[in-house]
Amino acid sequence: MVSTCWSCDEGPVIRDPDSGALVCTACGRVHDAGADEFVHTQTFTIDGQLDYSSSKQVYSSENPYLDRKLYLASDVINSTVAPFSLSPTLLREVLEMAESATDGTLASPGTAFLPALAAACVFLVARSHRLPISLAEAAAAASCTTFALADLASRIASHLSLPPLPSFDYSAALERAVEYSGKLREAAGEKTEEILSQARFLLRCASKWSLTTGRHPQPVVAGVIAFAAELNGVTSMSVEEIALEIPAVPYTSRRRYKELVAALVRVAQKLLPWGADVNARNLLLNAPMLLRLMEMRSQSDQSEQFLESFAPDIAGIVQVYSSVDEDESKYLQSVPLDVDDLGKNQRI
Repeated sequence: MVSTCWSCDEGPVIRDPDSGALVCTACGRVHDAGADEFVHTQTFTIDGQLDYSSSKQVYSSENPYLDRKLYLASDVINSTVAPFSLSPTLLREVLEMAESATDGTLASPGTAFLPALAAACVFLVARSHRLPISLAEAAAAASCTTFALADLASRIASHLSLPPLPSFDYSAALERAVEYSGKLREAAGEKTEEILSQARFLLRCASKWSLTTGRHPQPVVAGVIAFAAELNGVTSMSVEEIALEIPAVPYTSRRRYKELVAALVRVAQKLLPWGADVNARNLLLNAPMLLRLMEMRSQSDQSEQFLESFAPDIAGIVQVYSSVDEDESKYLQSVPLDVDDLGKNQRI
């Protein structure tokens, strides 16, 4: 027996053959979500990739206003998450975390809190799966500050008693940055792999020399890629242009680049026989020999004490090149981003 829609009190309610949901043929009201919590219509973007924004969570209750609010809120969350190209499984985790964090109410569409909630959940879910999505990248998707997003993520983690997050994977971030930078790959051509290989080694050095400590990850990656590109004769893209591709803050990326150059100059002065003549202006001329020698020495010393022995005067470098701006100083207050360091007494 066909029932009548209780929402419009006119149309018959039938079962949709694709989703299994009971739907009113007159007003489109969904009366029953069927067997699946999610209805996913497989649509594709212009480049052939699966369009995850078509994933909608279906809600059904006796409160039409709440149904519509939750549906529109899930739509906003999907739109915020879409640029990160998460798998359907991770997308579902994001939606479930957002629901759990707000006790199933999400937030009213049109508010600034909703995209921030989505971005915070993306950050927590991605980092828990060791995906290289930084706070700055997630904050940019929600059009909020990094510090505000870090605070919200900390409160969500505390509220849900999440386990500690793994450390940020700089190597994966580097791979991702080069892979997704179409302009860089076009400019580098056949030298892309060589640039990536040298950037990996430079990133290891930066980590050993504490140049990554208390820093936004993306500008560090941008600075390392820029130096490796210059080393291979790819000068058509500046540090700032590479930063915009990643994306990272151009001004901060230039600072990280200068810090790396200053550290390499100090190493060259200690390691090369003619080191006393090496400076920031002629470093690129000496860098091929310097890196080759450093790689050879580090390969013969698996403990990497060789690299650690050339740790520069970080305090001096930071003082000269890094008068930290307000946004980054707030970021420094929020790291490390393990749950143990988050405000456990705060509530959503």
